[in-house]
Amino acid sequence: MRTYIGALIAGDDATAQAQLLANAGTAQARLSEKDFLDAGSRIVDISARSTDANSAVVDIDIQTSKGLYYGHYELRRLDSGVVLIRQHSAVKA
Repeated sequence: MRTYIGALIAGDDATAQAQLLANAGTAQARLSEKDFLDAGSRIVDISARSTDANSAVVDIDIQTSKGLYYGHYELRRLDSGVVLIRQHSAVKA
């Protein structure tokens, strides 16, 4: 999840897209956080919890020049051990 946010802040769409477990063209494949992230963005609060042996939910608060945003990320560990973002959303606080 941090790789995804960091890539978006850096303008690296390819790396951000590679962190998503989504099919191209679907709503979950959209890099929606690009609408508000900028070079000065920073994560100010983070909480995470496991939902099962291979899944977790991460909630973050991101401070940007456009204000504070709340992000919700559902993560999934694949059989290969790689962890990808299965669902993501963000709203202005």
